[in-house]
Amino acid sequence: QVVDRQAKLLADWMHAGIIHGVMNTDNMTIAGHSIDFGPVAFLDAFDPNAVFSSIDFAGRYAYGNQPVIAEWNLARFAEALLPAIMQPGNEQVMSQDEAVRQATEAVVAFRHSYSASWAAAFNQRLGIPQADTAEIGTELLEQLRATNADFTAFFANLADVARSESIPEDIAPELATWYEQWLRLQPNADQVAEHNPVYVPRNHLVEEALTAAVSEHDFSIFHALLAAVTDPYERKDASAHLEQPASMAYSLNYQTFCGT
Repeated sequence: QVVDRQAKLLADWMHAGIIHGVMNTDNMTIAGHSIDFGPVAFLDAFDPNAVFSSIDFAGRYAYGNQPVIAEWNLARFAEALLPAIMQPGNEQVMSQDEAVRQATEAVVAFRHSYSASWAAAFNQRLGIPQADTAEIGTELLEQLRATNADFTAFFANLADVARSESIPEDIAPELATWYEQWLRLQPNADQVAEHNPVYVPRNHLVEEALTAAVSEHDFSIFHALLAAVTDPYERKDASAHLEQPASMAYSLNYQTFCGT
C-alpha cells in the first residue's frame, strides 16, 4: 500500500510539473502525502534535469530523478522494517533472507505501479486511445525538451487544438509534425480539457505573492493566485496574466530555499 501510494503521488507530481527539491527519506510519508514545501518549484520549460533547490548541487532531486529517488527512499524504509518483517508478532521467526526477499519484492513493485499510474494519467491528458499513448507520448516529451516548450502552457492549449483541429502558428516544425500525428488519432477535446490545468503556481507568481504579502501586507495577489490554481482547468479572462511563464533568464537563475 505504501509503495502504491508513493507511485501515484510521484506520477501526479510529474504530470503537474512539480519539482519537490528535497526528497530526503524524512520528507516522504507512508500515507503518500506531499510534505515540506519549502524548496518546491514548478517547471516552466520542460527539462528533466531542472533543479531549483539551493541545496541540490548535484541534481539528485532533479525533476526527472524523482521517481528513482522515491524508489531509493522506499528501499531505506523497507530496510528499517526488516526486524518487524522477520518477527511478526508471536508467529514463527522468518529468516533474514526471506524477509529481504519479501521487502525487495515490494520495493521493486514501485516501478510497475509508477509506470501504470503515469501512463494512465498521460493517456487522459492526451485524450487518445491508450494503445497509442506510449509511442506518441514519448515523442512529445522529446520534442518539448528539444524546443524548450513551456510545460503547462503546451498541455493547457491542447484542448483548443483538438477542438479547432488546426495547428498553432509559429510552432517549431518538430512540434507541428507531432500535432499532425496526434490530431489523426481524434483526441477527445473534453477529456483533454479536464486533465490539463491552465493555471499552476508558477515560480515567479509565487514570489510575487510572497513579496507583496510580506513587504506590503497586501494579500490580494496571493488570493487571486490561490483562486486560479484551486479551479485550474477553465480559462478566465481576469486570470490571463497567470498563464504567462517567466522569462528564460528568470528560470535559469531562480532558486528555492528550505525556508521559503
